[in-house]
This record gives sequence, C-alpha cells and structure tokens, in this order.
Amino acid sequence: MSAKYDELLKYFVSQDDLRPGLQQPSTIGDKTYASNAHILIAIPNDLLEQTYEPHPKHPDFQKVINQALECNRLSYSVPVIEKVIDRFEKVHDSRPCGDCDGEGRCPHCNKECDTCGATGEVVDKRLPLVLPDEDAGVRICDKLFAPKYIELIAKTAKAFGQDSVILSAKSDTLFRFLVGELEITLARLDPEESELTRFQIFDLNPMSCI
Repeated sequence: MSAKYDELLKYFVSQDDLRPGLQQPSTIGDKTYASNAHILIAIPNDLLEQTYEPHPKHPDFQKVINQALECNRLSYSVPVIEKVIDRFEKVHDSRPCGDCDGEGRCPHCNKECDTCGATGEVVDKRLPLVLPDEDAGVRICDKLFAPKYIELIAKTAKAFGQDSVILSAKSDTLFRFLVGELEITLARLDPEESELTRFQIFDLNPMSCI
C-alpha cells in the first residue's frame, strides 16, 4: 500500500455498478470521503494532492459517520491486529460464473445455474488465497466485523507510520476508528444466531483505554 493519501482512496471506493455514487471519492467541505457501503474513510483535504468532484448521487457521508457516538477511547496495537488476522484460514478467491455470466441463472432458460448454485460466482483455485468473505468475523467489544476490513484498517495504519488504531465512537451498527488524522467508519456484521456455529471468530482486545 502506497503511503500517499490520494492512493489510499481506491481501497475504499465501491466496485459495484449499482452504486455509482460510491464508485469515486467525493470532496465535500473540508474532507474527502470514499466508501463501498461497508467501510468509509474521511480524509482532511489538506492531506490530499487533489480534490474530487462529488458524484450527483453521493450519500450523506457525514450523517453516516455521526451515527457512531463518542465513547471511551480504546487503543488497538497494529501488530496484534495482524496476528489476529493471520489466525483466519484463507480461502481461494472467487470469480464470476462463466456459465451464467455471473447472474446466477441460465441466460437461456432462466433456471438457477447448476454450476455456481445460483450464486453467480465460482471458486477459482488458480487465484491466490484470501481472507474469507463469509462465515468469519473479528470480535471487537462484542460486535463482529469482516476480517478483510479490519486488515485494511491495519494496513492503512502501517502505511502511514501508525503503530495503533483508536476506537473513538460506536453505535449498535457502526464503529469509528482513528488512524492519525484519518477517520474510518466500519459497519458490523449481523449474522443470524444459527449461522454463528459455522463462523471463524477471533477476538481483538485493546491494549489500553485512553
């Protein structure tokens, strides 16, 4: 990961064509925002080399951020986060199913695709191993978060010379972390109780209360 704030934005924008307002960063007021609807970063404009024209359909980013309320600050060590992430069993990445063009249904008869089980994706063992996208969670203060986003927060901290991440605000659904001058807001996972039996779950504990 490059230690340039502008380069950082690409890791947070959405790749979903159905969310055009999230496919690019948006400079609004004194901050620039980037989000994929699961994780949101806010960067002060004075750290960036350029500004980014907001998409006409951008959401109210600051309203989302403000849902998390200030709390007793907890500090999490980046090396400890890395150790927790390393405990997860990696899986082969997936790609769009070629038989249904990623739609989950046969393009000729509209029946559910047998190749991908109607998911639209198939596991490709030729692709590198990655953190699991399902059935896995990092537990922070009794809430579960996707391992890949906790890893992204840790990588961001490491790239910019920070050895810790600060939990500064939270709600029932959102936690806000500070990485230096950066604000990163992350939505928690919300699995059904019955799904937890198959989850990989590892706890991330704070190193101190600030």
